[in-house]
Amino acid sequence: MGSSAEETIYVAIGKNVERSKAALFGALDNFVHKKICLLHVHTPARSAALKDGNFVAYKLKENGVKILRKDIEMQRNQMCQG
Repeated sequence: MGSSAEETIYVAIGKNVERSKAALFGALDNFVHKKICLLHVHTPARSAALKDGNFVAYKLKENGVKILRKDIEMQRNQMCQG
């Protein structure tokens, strides 16, 4: 029997430990012979650290936030590569 999406149970886990544990244990109890895939649900931070301090994301227009987050991600990737 191959593994397919129909045989996989996806369980969302997040910041609330008790709710995440309840969801996971519920899936383990109810779907004994299924493959379980944990999905970590992450809410992006409302602020990001910059060299000269912090900015608050909700004060920027959405496009500005996207550009800044992309720039931060590029900086992280460059640090990891070299």
